[in-house]
Amino acid sequence: MHPWWHGAVVYEVYPRSFADTDGDGVGDLRGVASRVPYLAALGVDAVWLSPLLSLRPGCRPRLAAARALPVSSRHRAGRLPATQ
Repeated sequence: MHPWWHGAVVYEVYPRSFADTDGDGVGDLRGVASRVPYLAALGVDAVWLSPLLSLRPGCRPRLAAARALPVSSRHRAGRLPATQ
């Protein structure tokens, strides 16, 4: 028997542009969580999040990450809802 992911549909999400819930024009983790039912209805089995990196001031995204942790405050929009 093969592991579950051999036949899984994996959807990659770039949170910064996927869904914005706090109106600042930048996608956030709450936005990703809010779209999980839609993705499930499409038949998605797993979501692969692109990295959420803090950037050095004045640098363009994807070119100059300051650190991998913690999640950039731009992507946090309050507490994420509990999942079942």
